[in-house]
Amino acid sequence: MMADLFKKALSRTNTHVRSEKKLFLILLLTFVLRLIYVYFCTDYKTYLFSDMGAYWQRALDRYNGDIHNYGQWAAWAPFFHYYITFLFQLFDLVGLSKLRLEIILFLNIIYSVVSIYFFYFLAGYFIKNDFCRHLSTLFYALAYPLIYLNAFVLSENLSIPIIITSAYLVLKNHENKKILFFTGAFFAVAVCARPAVGLLAIPFFIYVIFADKPSFNSLMRGLVFSCGFFLITGIVSLENMKVSNGELKGLAANGGLGFFVQQCKAHMVRSEYKGYVFEIGNPTYLGHSELAKMDFRTDHSLHDEDYFYRLGFECINKNPNIWIENFISLKSMFIGPLFPSVPGCKGFDFFIKFSNYAFIFIFPSLFLLYLPVRDKLMDLKTTVLLVSIPFLIIIVNYFYAVEQRYFYPAVFTLFISFFSFLQYKSRYEKILKIYLGVMLAVLFFVRF
Repeated sequence: MMADLFKKALSRTNTHVRSEKKLFLILLLTFVLRLIYVYFCTDYKTYLFSDMGAYWQRALDRYNGDIHNYGQWAAWAPFFHYYITFLFQLFDLVGLSKLRLEIILFLNIIYSVVSIYFFYFLAGYFIKNDFCRHLSTLFYALAYPLIYLNAFVLSENLSIPIIITSAYLVLKNHENKKILFFTGAFFAVAVCARPAVGLLAIPFFIYVIFADKPSFNSLMRGLVFSCGFFLITGIVSLENMKVSNGELKGLAANGGLGFFVQQCKAHMVRSEYKGYVFEIGNPTYLGHSELAKMDFRTDHSLHDEDYFYRLGFECINKNPNIWIENFISLKSMFIGPLFPSVPGCKGFDFFIKFSNYAFIFIFPSLFLLYLPVRDKLMDLKTTVLLVSIPFLIIIVNYFYAVEQRYFYPAVFTLFISFFSFLQYKSRYEKILKIYLGVMLAVLFFVRF
C-alpha cells in the first residue's frame, strides 16, 4: 500500500518536473547563483554589525537565558531574534553550533528560492502568456537586492518569501477554510517578523470575502483566515509581554519612533534610559542631509510610543509643507541610501544602481493594469489585490520612517504587473511605446 502511494507521488513529481522544466532550471540557476554570491562574493562573517549584530546578540542573550533584558524588546520587533534563538537550539541538537551563521544564511537562500517557485505560480493568475510568465520569474529571481540581502541576518529574508507564498495561497485556496486558517497563521509569521507589513492582511481578508459573490460562507472564510492570523500574532504578543514584564503589549513598540523620525526628519535619535543607550539613524536622512532637520536626544525609552507620537504631531502642526516633504522623501524607496550598504560585496555599486533604475522603470506598470482590467483581459479582484500590496507599503513609508529596504517586500508585484501588461503588447502597442519612451527619459534625468 505504502509502496503504491510512494510510486504515485514519485510519478506526479516527475510529471510536474517535466512540465515545468524551465521553472526548475530557473530555480537551479538562482540557487547556485545565491550560494556563490553569499559565500564567495561577500565577507559575510563581518556583517554582524548594526541591526544584524543586534538581532544576533539578542538571540544569543535569549539563548543564554537573559530573556528579560531591556534590549530584548526595546527597539525592534523581538520575534525575529526569537526565530534565530530557536535555530540556535536546533543546531545544538544536531551538533552544528559552530556553523550557526553559515546555516542561517543557507536558510535565507532556501527561503528565497522557494519564494521564486511560488512567485511563478502566483504570476500565473495574471500572466497567461507562458513566455512572459517564465521571463518575469527569471527577472525576479535575478533581482540583485534580493540576492544581496541573503548575505545578512535580516528579517526580510523570512518575511518576503512568506508574503509571496501567502498571496499565492490566498488566490488559490480562497474557498478552502482549512488552508485559509493555515495561510492566516503563516502570513502572521511575516507580520511578526516585520510588523510594518501588517496592513497587507487587509487586502488578503477582503479578497477572501469578495473573490466570489459575497455571502455568509465567504464571510466565515474571511473570519477563519483572521483567526489563524490573530492566533499567531496573539501568541507572539503574549511572549513579548512576558519578556518585557508587561511593558510591550503588541508585536513591537517602535511605531511612535518611526512616526517621529518621518514627521520631524530626525537625522539621529539618541535615547538614554535606565542605563541603556540607543542610537537610531534612518538611512534616508543619514544619506540626505538636506532632508534631515535635527539630531534628537531624550531620556525617554524608545518604546514610549505616546511620547514620540506627540512629538511627531507637533512637527506636523509646525510644518505646513510636511505632506510635500514626506512625498519627496518617498524617492528614497528607489534611489535612496540602502541599509545595509557594503560596497565590498562583488558588484554592489553597479548592480544596486541598475536595480534601482529597473524598479523605477517598471513601477508605473501598476497603473497601466487599468487597461487590461477595463477590457476584461484581467480579473479586477485579483488585480486590486496585487496592486494594493505596493501602495499599502508606500503608505506606511509615507507616514513612518522611509527606506529603500522597506519597499522590497513589494518588488515582486512590480515584475508581475510589468509582464502582465507586456503580454498584451500587440493590443496596446502605442501605449507601450509611449511608456517606454517616457520612462527612458525619466531614467536619463534621474541618472544625470
